[in-house]
This record gives sequence, structure tokens and C-alpha cells, in this order.
Amino acid sequence: MLEVLGHTSDEQVRIRVIDAYLSAPRTMQLDLTDNLVSTLSALKEAGLRIGIVCDVGLTPSPVLRDYLEGHGVLAMFDHWSFSDEVGVYKPHAAIFEHALAGLGGIDPSRAAHIGDLRRTDIAGAKAMGMLALRYRGVTDDDPEHGPEGDVVIDDHAEVPSALGL
Repeated sequence: MLEVLGHTSDEQVRIRVIDAYLSAPRTMQLDLTDNLVSTLSALKEAGLRIGIVCDVGLTPSPVLRDYLEGHGVLAMFDHWSFSDEVGVYKPHAAIFEHALAGLGGIDPSRAAHIGDLRRTDIAGAKAMGMLALRYRGVTDDDPEHGPEGDVVIDDHAEVPSALGL
């Protein structure tokens, strides 16, 4: 970025900029979606392993982890696959493969992915052979953006029954 702005960068400047960004005060207030915690608890009680497959934009994974920790849900996940750490975005197979490997080498046909975007979440999960659940509780993605989920839910409380639990 510094070079784009016409400044020469060296490694120390780059490290300082990244450190400043990551240590900046977290003033953004985000809330978890309704029934997320109770659903995660129900899935854990059923013996399921749970992972996160997340594309990050301007908010890097350390900030997202802090957010999840602050809401008391980070430890409910067994594995995290953030795009800034894996090096690819959904729907690339590598980010889903990273998650499946991190969850113990689960076969995709025995896994489900819950996401809100057809182009990334649903297309990627279906290409892997996973059950694709599209969550439309916050936004209802445009049908022209990609395939529909195998199951469509409006509330996370619907997940256990969608998985046959």
C-alpha cells in the first residue's frame, strides 16, 4: 500500500503499519445473530466438530478471533479457516480442504457448510460435495449470484433439524 501511495517501504515500516492496524482499538460493535450460541451448544452436545470457513476483508482474522472470544464463542469451534491465513477465498477448494483437514480429515460428503452467499459459500460447499445450508437471516442473497443451498434457513435454530439431529 505504501508503494501505491508513492512511498518506499522497508520491512520495519511494513511491520509497524501491520502492528498498528492489528492493535488499534476495537470500537466496532457487532452482535451475534439470534440463536447462534444455543445452536452451537446443541451441535457440540450432539458430538459434532465445528469449524469456521471465513473470507476476511478489511477485518483480519486476529480481530475476528478477538470478537468471537469477546462473545464467548471462539472456544466452541474446533478449527478456523480464515482466508487471510489460508491464502485463498471461498469458493476455492483449498479453504474448504483446510477446514476439513483441521476437523480431523472429514470426508466432504459427511460435512455441512452454512453460509449466506451463493457465489462463495454455497458454490464452494457444493463443489466439494458438502451439504450446503444457506442462511438468509441477515441478508437474502440474489438468486443470480449462484446456486441455491441444499437447505435454506432463516434462523440458526433450524440447523440441528436440517442436519437430522
